[in-house]
Amino acid sequence: MHRSNLRHLNVGSHSPSALGHHANYEWSSLRPLLPEAYISELQGLRDEKEMVGALIDNELAWRASMARPIEPCDIWRRLDDLNLSYAECPRKADTALVLERYRQVRLLGEGGCGSVWLMQDENTGLDVALKRLHASAVAAGEDDEATTVLDTLAREWQALRQLAGLRVAQLLDYAWVPMNEASLRVPILVQAFVPGPTLADFIAVEGRLYAATDCLRVIIEVAEILRLVHNRHRIHRDIKPSNIGFDSHGLPILIDFGISSGLAQDSKVSTTTSLGATPAYAPPEWIKGNGSRNVSGEVYCLASTLYHLLTRRLPYPNAPTLVDQYLMKINGPPDRPSSVRDGLPIELDQILMRALSPSPDDRYQSIVEFADELQAVKAKIDSQFEFSVPNEIELIAPLVAGEITNTIKDDVTGPKQSRLNRHKVLFLGVLAVALALLGGFCLSLNPARPPIGPDEVTVAISNYAATQEPARAASLRFLRLDHRHNDPEVRSEDLTELRQAIRELLAHLAGQPIEVIELPHSQSTVLVLDLRQLGWQPGHWDLLMDHYPYGVYQGNLPADAPLNVAARQLHQLSGAKIPFVRADWFLAAVTSPPLESLFAKLSRLHSAANWPPITLRARESYFAQTLTLNQMAREVGVDSWRLRKAIEAGDVGEKSIFQPALDGGALSRRVWEGTKEDLMPPFFTAIEVCGTGEAIRPPP
Repeated sequence: MHRSNLRHLNVGSHSPSALGHHANYEWSSLRPLLPEAYISELQGLRDEKEMVGALIDNELAWRASMARPIEPCDIWRRLDDLNLSYAECPRKADTALVLERYRQVRLLGEGGCGSVWLMQDENTGLDVALKRLHASAVAAGEDDEATTVLDTLAREWQALRQLAGLRVAQLLDYAWVPMNEASLRVPILVQAFVPGPTLADFIAVEGRLYAATDCLRVIIEVAEILRLVHNRHRIHRDIKPSNIGFDSHGLPILIDFGISSGLAQDSKVSTTTSLGATPAYAPPEWIKGNGSRNVSGEVYCLASTLYHLLTRRLPYPNAPTLVDQYLMKINGPPDRPSSVRDGLPIELDQILMRALSPSPDDRYQSIVEFADELQAVKAKIDSQFEFSVPNEIELIAPLVAGEITNTIKDDVTGPKQSRLNRHKVLFLGVLAVALALLGGFCLSLNPARPPIGPDEVTVAISNYAATQEPARAASLRFLRLDHRHNDPEVRSEDLTELRQAIRELLAHLAGQPIEVIELPHSQSTVLVLDLRQLGWQPGHWDLLMDHYPYGVYQGNLPADAPLNVAARQLHQLSGAKIPFVRADWFLAAVTSPPLESLFAKLSRLHSAANWPPITLRARESYFAQTLTLNQMAREVGVDSWRLRKAIEAGDVGEKSIFQPALDGGALSRRVWEGTKEDLMPPFFTAIEVCGTGEAIRPPP
């Protein structure tokens, strides 16, 4: 099973935001690396509180969009050995110890028969999960229902004993404890706590599709766990997204071997079959009550889970009764995945249709056979990226040490690639899958882009300006694309087209082709503009900047922060308050009212409307943008959880501006930027309520 190797990340040479972007990429690849994974792997990270904070912010942002958000205190407590502090975190309740060692922290989930609690082991300091049955569930004594409940927990205890050492939530303790004054005793089961999200949490993220190759990787890894479980003559019988968790290193782990009715059930599925399986994922024979030891039924459950993960739809919709669910599953196949989500290979359709066959004899008869077929499809998808890898190699160097970069170069330039090498390339971010929603789901395969922090860009600009002659340095201005580069929803080809649109715009303004270089060490995120090539004076640039809704100022950052040091140096060299702007805003502003006619006249153009077609397309694309809460948070450099909390704590006027985004909608780009006359457009309001001061326009 592939574990991310973080030791090749260079902590010392990167900003907190860069590390946060790396973590975000891993989560979006269904590999939710928790802060403790980075801390355990990266030497020196333990002492870098800002970098640890960026990792915490990333996890909070993802968890806020999931069905089960967590509080910052939950993460701070997990990192208790770092001696971090968080003012809002309450002290651990001084509750009675269970079995003289487990102290209650908080409720994780509750059902009709029992509850699951997060506990802390006082002997080891580690978190554990404790399952406890309600007194009412066992009070009936010999009642059939009570007997079934007790058997369920006992069955889980027996299963976990036999599965020690596998990637399942490990059994730590099992006992009967007194429940009330009547000396009623109830069973408890203590397991290792799985800190990461579940696969169901990822599916719950609104509007999010995951790369097919990442979905397949996770399911293949789960299949490997099931293979070992089956080898020990056990069967899980309730494979579904909520029973697939992730450890701190982003590896899947199976949970809930008891198939307990009412414990940690899926919110959308309130019933289980007589065999304990969840009907939405279970094969028809299990719904009917047959085939409890049928391995092909386990294949069916895993295939249903993969179908749901790939398409965000269950193979068959939930039905009001088990009879209805059974009839749907035996009366016809589900929709082919490729008809639900564009771009999925036909081979995957064939595999899932066989695995979801209503007849057990027509399915794969072993989990290994099913996994091998999925692996073949994954290898085919991965191989489609190989031709485009060399063009992106240079993008890895700023984030990954030279040893790994050289390894990748050897891998992609050699005559053949092994399956292992393809995994290395995918993990390191050379390749990525961008998903778009346009009249239906459309899959687009693109190389990944290592993120670059705003301080890194500003330092690169300042260093470049310092190497130029004073007269040239004073006329240089810089068009930035790092905010688009770091947005995982922006395709690489869109960035390439935007750069070309800007080049053609500048040539149009100059009246002749001009050289527009890409700033070294900026990952092609900065275009260098010499005002003299356009015939502009610094005052013309300042006139444009009067309308600029973005920028950088010192804010509450330390005076010696790299961003502030570079900004001061750049201001001295250029003499401009704002020597750089967002490239897409620049293009849109110069080609649109009220500045369009002014700059057309300045450049001696005959017609202000006669812009290059590629420039017009880029302008329309810019003004068509809408920003969700997550995208707004990225624009102001905070996580969406923090932005939401800050807005909700603001005044009524501020909250009303953002209400569409708070309700799950979005703001248009025009509204987000406001106008020159706005005293406090949404962008500045977001900066103010978050208190970051990292992306606001400089004061006069």
